[in-house]
Amino acid sequence: GDLAVFSRNASGKVVQLFPNRFSGPSGQPAASPMAVRAGQTVAIPAPGDSFDLQVSPSTGRHVIIAVVVPEGVRLTDLTRGFDGMAPIDNFRGVMQGIADAARREQKMSPGVRRAVCTRQFLVE
Repeated sequence: GDLAVFSRNASGKVVQLFPNRFSGPSGQPAASPMAVRAGQTVAIPAPGDSFDLQVSPSTGRHVIIAVVVPEGVRLTDLTRGFDGMAPIDNFRGVMQGIADAARREQKMSPGVRRAVCTRQFLVE
């Protein structure tokens, strides 16, 4: 399937962590950076990526949201505008679009799988 990872800080600002245009050596991402296999470990940033992650000073609960959908969902098209790691104004709408596309794909190909995982952490 294809993977996208988002981060929501304590003030509600959401950015797309993966994939992003800074992934890969000197910001040159692989041809299909979103493709993952069951059981695969994905490091963000990956060794050799040309960016680092820093926790923002906003204290409170932060959430990492990982979404895996079948390749037919065309996740790249749904998330391409957010690969600059700028805040996503309508994150709920983005997630709704991904969910709608995943449901359509599941109707066309019964048995395809999708997953959403969240991890919360507290910044004090």
